[in-house]
Amino acid sequence: MTIWSKRDMEVAGDVLTQWQVNHRGSPLRSVPYADAQEARCHENAAAYVCNHGGTLVPGFLVEHIVGANWIYVRAHSVVRR
Repeated sequence: MTIWSKRDMEVAGDVLTQWQVNHRGSPLRSVPYADAQEARCHENAAAYVCNHGGTLVPGFLVEHIVGANWIYVRAHSVVRR
């Protein structure tokens, strides 16, 4: 479990507010990475970039199921290829 700083919470709040206005984001496509470790997206993305190139993109993942009364926001990193 990661403990977020006050600043992290403010940024996540801004992300959620923006998402609530337009419900848009950048869809992600998951590509298996043999060396990936579970629950270590930041480290996995950095290792992938070192080994295969691309750009590390830190940000937030917003998960929402249509009709559900919850939204899950978490820090997340991906690789743009």
